[in-house]
Amino acid sequence: MKPIQLCFLWHMHQPQYRTRGRKSCFLPWVRLHAVRGYYDMVRALEDFPKIRATFNLVPAMLEQIEAYNQGESDAFLDILTGAGEEYDDGERQFLFDHFFSAQADQMIRVIPHYGELLARKNQLRVTRGMADAWRDFTASEYADLRLLFDLAWFGFKARDDFPVIDRLRQQGTSFSASDISEIVEAEKTILNRMIPLYRDTQARGQIEISCSPYAHPILSLLIDSDSAREAIPHATLPPPFRHPGDARRQVVEALEFMEKRFGKRPQGIWPSEGSVSQDTAALLAECGIRWAASDEEVLARSQREGPSNPHQIWESSAGSQTLSLLFRDRDLSDRISFNYARRAPEEAAHDFVQTLIGRCELASDGSPTVLVALDGENPWEHFPNAGADFIRHLYAEISKQPVIQCVTIGEAVERATTRPKIRRLHAGSWIYGNFGTWIGGPEKNRAWSILERVRSELEPFLNDASVSDAKRAKAWASLRSAEGSDWFWWLDGQFVSTYRAQFDETFRAHLTDAYEALEKTPPDFLTWFVPAAQHREEGAAREPFQWLSPRVDGFESDLFEWFGALKLPWSALSSAGAMYETWRPIRSLHLGFSEGGDFLLRLDPVEYPATDALRNLQLELAFRIDEAARTIRIRFSEAGDLLKAELVVNGSRMRTGTKAVSRKIVEISLPCEEIGLLPGKSAVLRVTIESGARETALREVVLTMPDQTSLLASEGTP
Repeated sequence: MKPIQLCFLWHMHQPQYRTRGRKSCFLPWVRLHAVRGYYDMVRALEDFPKIRATFNLVPAMLEQIEAYNQGESDAFLDILTGAGEEYDDGERQFLFDHFFSAQADQMIRVIPHYGELLARKNQLRVTRGMADAWRDFTASEYADLRLLFDLAWFGFKARDDFPVIDRLRQQGTSFSASDISEIVEAEKTILNRMIPLYRDTQARGQIEISCSPYAHPILSLLIDSDSAREAIPHATLPPPFRHPGDARRQVVEALEFMEKRFGKRPQGIWPSEGSVSQDTAALLAECGIRWAASDEEVLARSQREGPSNPHQIWESSAGSQTLSLLFRDRDLSDRISFNYARRAPEEAAHDFVQTLIGRCELASDGSPTVLVALDGENPWEHFPNAGADFIRHLYAEISKQPVIQCVTIGEAVERATTRPKIRRLHAGSWIYGNFGTWIGGPEKNRAWSILERVRSELEPFLNDASVSDAKRAKAWASLRSAEGSDWFWWLDGQFVSTYRAQFDETFRAHLTDAYEALEKTPPDFLTWFVPAAQHREEGAAREPFQWLSPRVDGFESDLFEWFGALKLPWSALSSAGAMYETWRPIRSLHLGFSEGGDFLLRLDPVEYPATDALRNLQLELAFRIDEAARTIRIRFSEAGDLLKAELVVNGSRMRTGTKAVSRKIVEISLPCEEIGLLPGKSAVLRVTIESGARETALREVVLTMPDQTSLLASEGTP
């Protein structure tokens, strides 16, 4: 068998959370990912000299690490280091709402007391309601919570290097001021080590450092936002954003930034989100970039010589310049990102290696080059022990295989003797081979329209030589940050984040800063929320408009059997407690009432049938009416039959008349009298879904049981 060249590309990035002139930003993710993924991933290589890898670092993220090293802070760190244990109501609410922003099973519940606090929080939200639950945490619980949050975020290498972390995790409570100081000092030490650590590892030849454009923009959309039509011809797009000069400047400034920090100009680029186009490839080649990478679906949809083989290096030409292109093996990359966390580390590592070898056994031309490119920071939140066991088993397994040569991307490009040509590179990203994640939806389009308006209004001043270089540089830096991809990712309900409002605010703040840097008055439209009103977070009373009479059999037996139900999509339901929660078990929820007095609920799983998508499904329906809470707990068999249902009132369990079945969909019927819901009465419903080791609680729904009069009126009956 021919040798396999395996290239890992670990991509590390965060957007620019810190707006100009502010010493403290709101979101802490740069700091917390630094003490976890950024530190772990490069240190893990020390024990495996045969493993060589490429690390793609984003200047906007590194710039924020430098800001921490210069003494700047964030709101989470400020409250951790605040004096004493006496918090005002605002600080208590902040702790309650935000200091559980971590993966529940692998980060919170593995610290017993932290897990107990999470369970108590969830219970209080049912019994006391979302608005007042924070009031019942004690002063000592808040004192514990503030440090437990940071302790949960440390990765395995930090825990090796700083024994105080494990000591305090085991202690779990009653932390002293000196304990907090030690943890803060450990974080500072790691942040100070970060850039020298990557620089030294590159100097000894074990890694190659590549980069993305400075603030992580989608380059193709900066060059011409209408390029989105290439993959989605009928997309609804905003007025064109065409600023190729901005795209070039994002690339050039990234290369200059990286060269100053690491002593070597990057030879390669992971274009943000693997987003490329023919114009993007030409720009990168003109900027002296030697290689770039994207996804195998982009290759499949490109005009090229020969079959779509992602296991070789390709070439794109623009005039006299050429650019080598690699396309990631999607399946292998996604197995690490999304699947292996649920498998035993040894089994997952073995599966990766055997799949890789099996996939390359039939290679006909030269040695196959396989690119595994993925996020190097987020997956490890879902792995036991921050991914340590899997990473070590993976690297050990690869090191034992003589047929696998782990190389940097630059080395693979240098060794490539033949590179088939790409005649025209498809405009797309690693997500479905298009740009729909960042443009095309109402909120995304509005954000692009705002960005274009600001960019055009400031253009004359940015090019005015009478305006000082310092002012123009500050304005551009703010505009550059606003062009980052993350704002467009999070602005609507396509992906879930507790911090969507902060992303919206930060996006508009960068644009406001651009005006202020030029001593111009920011326009009023920058004070408006980007998300449309109907997508905001405020709760509202919900009332179905027709009696329902579905057959509870797990199938939509009749097209109209759920007609008249209130339907809520996932975007209105998710209340994920961490920015990177990835489990999305359902597409939507329907609810309503029968004329006979039953409450009816339907869940549409993301995958069909429901019994495949939600194995070993358990549901908890918590109803709060006034200050009384009643809970229906439902458990299904693996085949989707109702295995057990019980009503819980004040801790007592009793029988229930609940009917439920999970087949193609999940259908549930239960007597309203059991939960104390009468016609004209309102209740707060919170649905918790559990399947295997995964659990998610949906956003509370305020619903009102209609009476006969209201339904007759809604149907237009005289």
